[in-house]
This record gives sequence, structure tokens and C-alpha cells, in this order.
Amino acid sequence: MSKKAFGVVAILVICVICTIAIVIHFTSTSGSDREYSITEPYDYDSIINTARWRGMPMRSARGAELAIPENIYKNMTTKALLQSIVSYPFLIDLFAFNSYREGFLTLYQEREELYHEINELVSRDDFGAVLINEYTDMPVIHPELEYNIYLEFMEILVAQPEMTGGLPDRDLYAIAEIAKQKHDEKAAANQIYSNPNTLYIAANENNGTTLQSVLPSP
Repeated sequence: MSKKAFGVVAILVICVICTIAIVIHFTSTSGSDREYSITEPYDYDSIINTARWRGMPMRSARGAELAIPENIYKNMTTKALLQSIVSYPFLIDLFAFNSYREGFLTLYQEREELYHEINELVSRDDFGAVLINEYTDMPVIHPELEYNIYLEFMEILVAQPEMTGGLPDRDLYAIAEIAKQKHDEKAAANQIYSNPNTLYIAANENNGTTLQSVLPSP
């Protein structure tokens, strides 16, 4: 082999090795294998408890102010990101519309509040496992509030196809079983929960989804 041909082959080999190294690097840092540097949920209180916030007259301006910066939500662990979404202060607006579905779409699509955060969340490889663990661990009786509004938020979000429509059936069956357990616990705490059917109502508003079809009867 001539020196020129040998040089060409050597360059090709080096290019192939570099390409393989790049692929291995991006594969090893994707999905659940990636190391995220932010392990705590977003601190909304640091924004709300300011004179700037109190001086904002418009609801839209306040919603924009609460948006999590991209360089933060993309570096949150999946658990911290899910907790940040569930604790978003304006999720209370879900109760201000004719249906939970209408409330969710108003926030997510029309106002684009939590739009980027939810899209990042559902793209994570470990989203299903983290969601199941977090939902399981959420108490029906809040240690301070008794009525756990965050559990209600979680159940409304879980029922939305934008949140759970991409999960495999095994995760949806697991979520359905947890929902039945939470329903029964809320029904037993009827002095706190007048209606234990939040997830069932929200799921029935999205008739035809896999989650809605696998929910056991309350």
C-alpha cells in the first residue's frame, strides 16, 4: 500500500472512531442516564414574595413571570421537574372553567403556561417511573392543609393525554390502580373530600384514552 493510500485509510479510521465516540457520548447522556444538576423543585415563592410581583396588574404578566427558565427546567431531575409542575401556583385555575379539560387547555395551549416544562417532562425516559412513585407517595391527608390540593392537581394532570398519552400500557395500568386506592382513601375521608372522583371526572372528559379505558370502577 502506498503512503498516500495508507494516509487516506488512517484518516477514515480516525473519522469512524470519532463518530462512534460522539454517538456513545450522546447515548450515555440521554434520557434517564443523564445527570441533572438541579434536584429541588422551582422556588416560586422567591418570585411571588416580591414588590415586582405585587406590582403586576395583569394575570398574563404574572404567568409569564412564573415560567421556569429553560436552562433550569432542562437541568432538573425528572422528580424535581414533576414537583415543580404540580406546585405551579396558577394550577388553581384548573377549577375555574366548565371542565378540567378546558382549564388545562387554557393554561397549556392558550396561555402556554407549563407548556415547555410539560413537554420536557414527558420526553424523559424515566417519566413513567417517577410519576408512579410520586403519585403513590402523595398523601390523601396533607399534614398541614388536610385537603391535599396538590393531589387534586396531580390527578387532573395525570388524566390529560398531553401528560400520560405517551406512556406504555403497563404504566397506565399502574396509575389506574393507584387512582382507585386514592379514591377509596378520599371516600373514607368524606369530612375533608366531598367528592373523591377528581381523576375519574378528568379522565372521562378525555373519553377514548387508554387511561380512561383501564380505570377500575370507583
